[in-house]
Amino acid sequence: VSDGPEKNMVDGGGTPGALHFLNFGSRVEQFMAFLAEECKDSPLFCSEFWCGWFNMWYGEPHTREPADVCREVADFLKNDYSFNFYMFCGGTNFGFDNGAELFDGKYEAVTTSYDYFAPLNEAGDRTPTYYALRNLFSEHGISVPEATATETVKKAYGAIEFFEFAELFDNLGEIGEATESPMPLSFEEVGGADGYMVYSSVIPQGFRGCPLEIKGLKDRAVIFIDGKKAGVYERGRDFDLITVDTVNGAKRLDILVENMGRINFGPDIFEQKGIEAARIFPRNIMEWKNVLLDMSDLYKLKWRNVAGAKLSDNPCFFKGRFFVGEVGDTFVEPVGFKKGFVVVNGFNVGRYYRDAGPQKRLYVPAPVLKKGYNEIVIFDSDGADFLGAETFKEPLVE
Repeated sequence: VSDGPEKNMVDGGGTPGALHFLNFGSRVEQFMAFLAEECKDSPLFCSEFWCGWFNMWYGEPHTREPADVCREVADFLKNDYSFNFYMFCGGTNFGFDNGAELFDGKYEAVTTSYDYFAPLNEAGDRTPTYYALRNLFSEHGISVPEATATETVKKAYGAIEFFEFAELFDNLGEIGEATESPMPLSFEEVGGADGYMVYSSVIPQGFRGCPLEIKGLKDRAVIFIDGKKAGVYERGRDFDLITVDTVNGAKRLDILVENMGRINFGPDIFEQKGIEAARIFPRNIMEWKNVLLDMSDLYKLKWRNVAGAKLSDNPCFFKGRFFVGEVGDTFVEPVGFKKGFVVVNGFNVGRYYRDAGPQKRLYVPAPVLKKGYNEIVIFDSDGADFLGAETFKEPLVE
């Protein structure tokens, strides 16, 4: 059983007969003494030594000095404690696979990059922390093999040329199938797990200046009334309630809901995504079409030439290309876009959220690319400001 270094975590559940290990990132001797006292039959093993941490949207980037990591690791070595680095090599939450946390009612989603400030970074390259640890191990008489692997090639391929687009609401029948229900259904109830769902209904006639409320939003909703963007509601964030007036007639309501990441720790890991209800006080809006979007096959979309097209606030896919002479790792920055995800040669490299930072560029590993022209599709749920995206040699987190 792998637990945090607290008595209520160790005592509050587990598997009978299983060994207990602890997870922590500092105070090595203190927490190992705690493990020895509380779990006398378990070996002194830290199953997760946190040498860094992951970043969250809206948060400040996490960093850690190599000397600080080495100071803690030295305590493991001098006491002959066993430990496991988490993470030794950073990674990437490709597609929609990032997690989230919910503490004290506040929901926070993890960024696409899981670089973690680990000794080996997201691209597998050695960092100053890696070299500091090698020196530390050598000082303690641990044999360290020669580092013979070469770093991956990093390339900047320049600006991306966009030539086609496809509006989401023109393509719901191409990448989704409607399930009808009296009240909105969750992602899980229509067989979905991640990504996006469109909820469509009609706001009845007769309301004057009434706020639109959404119950149980998980996690972000872009709201459209009669085909025009009316606002954005986001879980755990302040937003302005949308006021609805249907005195002169009923209005169409479309709600694009994004599952921003499943909770990865705690009692809420089984929560369902989507919305429970949309209300114009004092009544629920009834009769819904729930369209779970399949973002895995974008070739079904009805593409149009981008030349002369006018950008709008509507959710939209934009197709472009960039030329690769020598294949290498690269990082794509969707400069002119707001929120969505990026697909390169059919592979979803993950989400971006320009206004929420700290991650600005998405990692594209070399095996995704090919020599010659490479295709890129960017989906933006909030509408692009301009068609600008570029590839770079290095990541950008700020």
